[in-house]
Amino acid sequence: MRRIYLLPLGILLALATVAVIAYPTIASQFTPKTAASFATGSFATSGKVGNTLVTPDDVEITLMAVQPHGTTMLFHLKAHNEQERQISLWNTDANHGFVLYNRATDTFDRIATAPAQADLVTHPALAHTLDGQANADGWIAVTLPSPSSYTSTLYYYYETVQTTECPKPSTPSSPIDKSKCRPATLYRTVHWDF
Repeated sequence: MRRIYLLPLGILLALATVAVIAYPTIASQFTPKTAASFATGSFATSGKVGNTLVTPDDVEITLMAVQPHGTTMLFHLKAHNEQERQISLWNTDANHGFVLYNRATDTFDRIATAPAQADLVTHPALAHTLDGQANADGWIAVTLPSPSSYTSTLYYYYETVQTTECPKPSTPSSPIDKSKCRPATLYRTVHWDF
């Protein structure tokens, strides 16, 4: 009679063990992508020409080529929107765009524009917005008044961060002089070295 009770109890225990082990594996396959999963995931945030980088907005961006034209640099980019909704790709809002870092002023310069009219035939402009599940293939232009002031890195920012910047203390043990701090704008980015 004891065996009759032990058999169902053993079956229930086996099913519970399988559920505890299998549920996290099965559930992780259906977890939607979120900004948090990208922030802690293994997605690359930097690359070089030819690399595809993924933003937390679920946008895959590939820097295809870089062409210098005097003081203007042309960047060939491809983008794919993994979302179902339209997104701002660049220069339509304060939180999405391409920037270069200016060493002379210690700032990110938002100087990316569409290519000049004369270049549009051979270098069509990259779309500013991208529909859900859509692709874009185009060019942006950056005119550099002083090319040596800029690093050879194209940054794509997907979020603006307002913070403060304070001068470095004269010695490592000196306290920071908070009266000399000033507002600063930084960006969460992915970037390509070229």
